[in-house]
Amino acid sequence: MVKIFVGNIAEGVSDSDLRMLFEKHGKVTECDVLGSYGFVHVDSENDAEIAINNLDKTILRGQPINVEKSKGSGVRGMRLVKSCILS
Repeated sequence: MVKIFVGNIAEGVSDSDLRMLFEKHGKVTECDVLGSYGFVHVDSENDAEIAINNLDKTILRGQPINVEKSKGSGVRGMRLVKSCILS
């Protein structure tokens, strides 16, 4: 599974709106809109590459969305917790 970051999402775009857009380019396993950004999980690296290449800068409800592979791993948050415990 590959996590894709989607930025600059217009107000009113729902999880299902984003899912329908991405499903045209691969198998979506999860999709969450969190205000002006969101995350889409796709089944494979190939699906992620196809979606990113085809959907970056696509106009969705009047705004160009930014689509890229997510860089977050959650590891930094774990390090913060660990350092707080050790302090």
